[in-house]
Amino acid sequence: MSTARKIEDSERALSDVAALLRDGVSGEVPKLVQDQSKQAVLRALVFKPKVRSPVLPWVAAAAAVALMVVGGSLYFQQKTLAYVSFGAQQTDNGFIVLDRAAARSGVRFSDGTLVVVAPDALLQVLEVDARGARLAVQEGRARFHVVHKPRARWRVSAGPYEVDVTGTRFDLSWAATQGHFELALADGSVTVRGPQVPHGVQLTAGQKVVASFDPPMFRITKDGESASVEPVAEPSVQDLSARERPKQAHRAAPVRESWTELVRNGEFASVIAEARARGISSVLKQGQLPDLVALADAARYSNEVTLSQRALEAQRRRFARSSHARDAAFLLGRLSEDQGAKSGLALHWYERYLSEAPRGAFASEALGRRMVVLHRARGLAVAAPVARDYLARFPNGPYAARARELTQAE
Repeated sequence: MSTARKIEDSERALSDVAALLRDGVSGEVPKLVQDQSKQAVLRALVFKPKVRSPVLPWVAAAAAVALMVVGGSLYFQQKTLAYVSFGAQQTDNGFIVLDRAAARSGVRFSDGTLVVVAPDALLQVLEVDARGARLAVQEGRARFHVVHKPRARWRVSAGPYEVDVTGTRFDLSWAATQGHFELALADGSVTVRGPQVPHGVQLTAGQKVVASFDPPMFRITKDGESASVEPVAEPSVQDLSARERPKQAHRAAPVRESWTELVRNGEFASVIAEARARGISSVLKQGQLPDLVALADAARYSNEVTLSQRALEAQRRRFARSSHARDAAFLLGRLSEDQGAKSGLALHWYERYLSEAPRGAFASEALGRRMVVLHRARGLAVAAPVARDYLARFPNGPYAARARELTQAE
């Protein structure tokens, strides 16, 4: 058989193998990976060793195919979405700040997802992975066009509200000072969670949500008509029929909402008021961990910094082995930094968190803030090694752009 005929047969067999791979491996193998693997298989089939054995070439070919499978799988596992801002720049805090002279500003992701933000908006990229990203609208209005992909996972937060997205188009507006949230859905579907709907409500194309947590309100409309109002209040005894009243009268008294539930519903003032009624010192010394966590959050959201710090320190002192105690170290660092305290105190808490939870939920944020504080307080020479560490650990993290700037400025 001629070499040309062998190559033709090998190409045909390789096509069958490729079909099996397409069925067995999720995702799309890049053409470069396909071409390199194909050449490896062809070399194994055509160029035989001097020892004439019909088995060896196919063993080599099988190894090359296995290499293609493993290489493709590693490609899928490691691939992470990239993103770039346009008409804007990224700040130390990971916010997208607009260039007021730009005609269009926002963020573009490598899967085609596009976020365009209004001139008064503050958008933050919190986390990016292979399936999507987590973003926060801190203030203002943004338009989202999320490309639908299998197993996509996108989440957008605005104050106490969260939006779960797979692939859709919607406008989102958040006014932090008024606690006012709006979402208008143009296409697809999303799930919105918030103080009035902690378990979420699904919206379909054409629907709009208008919500606030003070006063509590959650209204869904479609084409200008009110579709539903949440939450729906339970009927009072006076509203029940005479047949239902005896049954209602024997019901147990409603259980007082926990502080965790009150915080989830945006009732921060109620948590602080109850804590003061019980005695702050008593709560800090005897309260259970969920109450301390809720009190710290309620005080932080209400800008009662000293009370939040005391509750966070109590978590670390009394429940040192808990994950909340580790998270408290990071939050104490942020409170110290936000209050303009000496940089050493913020660095202390960020370093404590990173030593206690190197893979924790706030690891990227803590390392990024440590880098920024070091640069501000001690200069480029001290901050640059931290920037390199950040890029090695979180190449697509919210502080990656800042870290690259520092490494390039060395």
